[in-house]
Amino acid sequence: MRFVRKQRQRYAFPAVVVLGAAFAVAAGAEATPPPDIPSYALDSAAIYKSEVGLALFFGVYLLVTAIALAFEGRTRGKISTTGIELPGDISASVLAQQELTEELERMQRDITRGNGRLSRDVERLWGKVERLDSERNQRG
Repeated sequence: MRFVRKQRQRYAFPAVVVLGAAFAVAAGAEATPPPDIPSYALDSAAIYKSEVGLALFFGVYLLVTAIALAFEGRTRGKISTTGIELPGDISASVLAQQELTEELERMQRDITRGNGRLSRDVERLWGKVERLDSERNQRG
């Protein structure tokens, strides 16, 4: 189960980013440039459409990143041209909490297995006690 969860975490974010990129490319290709194309698009409809697609992609990317961080219980610290910087204290505490949760789950599994063995041992001992009682009653 943990393997499936890790694989989902590993591939979900890239898959959503790829879908966002496909959406941005499709929306940019369908964008209708205004009759008087702005000068920042170098008076080119293709460049205007590319800029629209890129703007949509970055908007979708920021939204997906914020949602992914929220699911992990983290927040963004700073977004810049070099990337997203996460606050150290929050991410460290989240990692510590995840490690503690995994340790507790492992301990719970061990206890459950131990309880099963203990129950079998107790049943076996009661069987011996009953057998000894019946032998004693037969002699007595």
